[in-house]
Amino acid sequence: KLRTTFALFFVAFGFTACINNLDFVLPLQEGTWDVDRYQAVTEIAGDTITDITFDNAGTLVFEKDGTGIANLDVTGNMQDDQEITWSFDKEEATLTIDWQDGGDPWVFDVIEQDLSRVLVRRIEATTILGIENRNIREMELIKE
Repeated sequence: KLRTTFALFFVAFGFTACINNLDFVLPLQEGTWDVDRYQAVTEIAGDTITDITFDNAGTLVFEKDGTGIANLDVTGNMQDDQEITWSFDKEEATLTIDWQDGGDPWVFDVIEQDLSRVLVRRIEATTILGIENRNIREMELIKE
């Protein structure tokens, strides 16, 4: 009975270790992910100017070969069957989505993830006339 307990512990521990391995989730769970929540925050000089949340904002399809399709319905980022390439960097804990229409790639920090949910955030900071401006974009992806 003790051997069974130890065996179950090591199987559970090994599975948990794989879940926390950041290059494990999307390559293993390719397919359609719902953009359950997309949040757009704009800050100027540390003050929040806008904070808009879009629920059920579209889908992202991640194929194993690094290609995919984006369908997003958020103000300022409307994408309809947009072809993408994507990569997942375990060392940097980043997800990069490169738009095939020539737009700048989105590089997201992976904040949280498990087999059915990934939370990513990107921050673009600029300084204009000595005033810091930050655009923060956060997406919560749920596996279909």
